[in-house]
Order: sequence, then structure tokens, then C-alpha cells
Amino acid sequence: MADILLQKLSSLLQQAKEAHQQFEKVELEGQFDEQWAAWYADFLVTSGLPGLLGSEPDVDQLASQLNEISQRHKAERAAENWADYTARELLEVLT
Repeated sequence: MADILLQKLSSLLQQAKEAHQQFEKVELEGQFDEQWAAWYADFLVTSGLPGLLGSEPDVDQLASQLNEISQRHKAERAAENWADYTARELLEVLT
């Protein structure tokens, strides 16, 4: 069951990444979104994360966790892709 949850969360994170890239391209006219973590957190919560977890995470806390996880992913120069790494790390703190 944990593997299925991990795969579903990774897929949801990948969807968020693709939607956010489009958001930056169109809405921000190619500019980097400094508030990307808040955007992702909102997307995740409105796109099914509560159903995966069985509870609704706090959006602000989730944004902070996403930012911290992303920083660790970069610092570790992890070979694992961002969505898989982030899904695994998020499940540790959210479940």
C-alpha cells in the first residue's frame, strides 16, 4: 500500500510541476516564481492530496515542507528525480 501511495503522490507532484511550468511561462511571462512552494502546496491540496492522505494538510506548512525538501534535494545532489524524492520525504512528515 505504501508503494502505491508513493507512486500516486509522485505522479501528483509531477502534475504540479508541469502545471507550474505552464503557469510560469504564461502567467509570469517566463519569470521564476519566487513563491513556487505556496503555488505547489495549493495545487496539491486542491488536486487530491487530502484524498491520498486521508486528511487535509495545512497549506502553509506544506509549502514550507516543500521548500525544505527541495533545498535538501539540491544540496544532496540526489540522483533520484525531484518528484520521487519529494514524495518519499513528504510521506515521512505527513503520515
